[in-house]
Order: sequence, then structure tokens, then C-alpha cells
Amino acid sequence: MAVINQDLLSVKYLLSKNANVNQRATGQFFLPTDQIGKPPKKETNFDGLAYYGEYPLTFAACIESYEIYDYLISNGGNPNLKDTFGNTTLHAIVVADKADFYRYAVKHLTIAGDVTQKNMYDLTPLALACKLGRPEIFHEMLELSAIELWRYSNITCSVYPIANLDTVDPDGVTSWTSALNLIIDGETDAHLDMVEGKVIKQLLDEKWKTFAQAGFFKLLGFALVHLILLSIAVYTRPVDNLLQFKGPIDAVRKNVLITSNIY
Repeated sequence: MAVINQDLLSVKYLLSKNANVNQRATGQFFLPTDQIGKPPKKETNFDGLAYYGEYPLTFAACIESYEIYDYLISNGGNPNLKDTFGNTTLHAIVVADKADFYRYAVKHLTIAGDVTQKNMYDLTPLALACKLGRPEIFHEMLELSAIELWRYSNITCSVYPIANLDTVDPDGVTSWTSALNLIIDGETDAHLDMVEGKVIKQLLDEKWKTFAQAGFFKLLGFALVHLILLSIAVYTRPVDNLLQFKGPIDAVRKNVLITSNIY
């Protein structure tokens, strides 16, 4: 309650009286709405009246209280502890959609948030942002992971690691919780905005050119040949008896139908 009210003096007083800085707030009131009265196993969007990650530190992060966040960390708060759903502070920030504070937590000089931690749904903070459709914080994550190669005035050349973005893991196995898969499966306007981002758009373009373009045009060619042959067969059909075989035209029609069926 002290954190929610952004009352730093009360926070300091409680900690001076040996309050547990990592005490969790659990119970029905602090659960996402679709998880109340149920075991925490089914999928959820973490939408709830008071779901802030259960720890005082995650509460401070979700309401963007920088002073309290720093003070809790300096007194033993750990941003990488997991709540009932396996969410860390970074996951909670994603749920609350606080892009600026995400950068602050990841770059924190005392204890930085671990971007590789996964919750019970096998989602990293990056994957969770893609799942929930958080374009602003997703783009912030990409910029934090970017490696700058060179800069000239206001022009920058950067590379982006795609280990957690691409649909295929480095070992060749399909990753169903990858950023690209989760974004493509999304059904909101926010997911469309994420597809239009420069990194995801370039990744899709490269995958299209490398894997899909040749196959698409090959199938398109087969489809056109099939339509042409079918059109010839329909045009040369007899008016009355469809099974008649009297001349060269009927022979052509028969062979065309056979070839069309092959395609």
C-alpha cells in the first residue's frame, strides 16, 4: 500500500522495522481476472485490477516510481524473483506497458533485470510483449538489443540479434514462442503495428526471398497451367453427348482433361 501510494517515507519506515522487502502480495485480489478461482495453468492476458507482479519491487515498477524502485533494490529487492506465474519484474513491466521504465530496469546499475528469464508459459519478456501486443515496449526491446556498427551524424548502422525473433532456433527446431510466430498469430491492431516495424518487416522480407518466393511462383505456374487446360477442355466439350469420341477435338479434350487432373 505504501508503494502504490508512492509514499517513500512509509516505505523507508517499514523497512527500518524489518519488513520483508520481497514479501509477496498473493490471493484472489491480486490475480488476473481470468485466473480467479482457477489453478494458474491456462493461458491468460494478465489483465486484472491489481495484478502487479506480487512483489513490492514490481509494484513500484508498474507505477513507475523510480525513487521507491531504487530504494527497494538498495535494500535487498531483487527484480529477477518470480511470482505465481513465473513473471519477473520485466514481465510485470510488459504487462503494465511501461516502455520507459523497461529501459530503466534493464539498464539499472545495481541489479539489472534479466531479459532471458521465462515465465510458466515459456515466455521471455520479449515474447510476452509480442503475445500481448505491446508495440511500443517491443520496439524499445529491439533498440536495447541493437549493436551499433557505425554512426555518421544522425545516420546509424545497427544490427539486431534474431535469436529470439526468428521462428527457427539456432539448432533448427521451430520455436512456437518466438517473437515472429507470436506477432503473426496476434489478432489485434497492435500486432499489425508490430509487423510494420522495420526489424520484423525486414525479417519477413528476407524469409520470403529465401524460402517462399520461388515456391510461390512455382505453384502459381501450376495453377495457371491447370486453369488453361481446364478452359480448353470446357471450350471443346460436345454440345449434347459429353462421352462422345468422334474426332481430333475429342481426342484433344480427353488428353487435356487427363493432364489437367495430373496438375
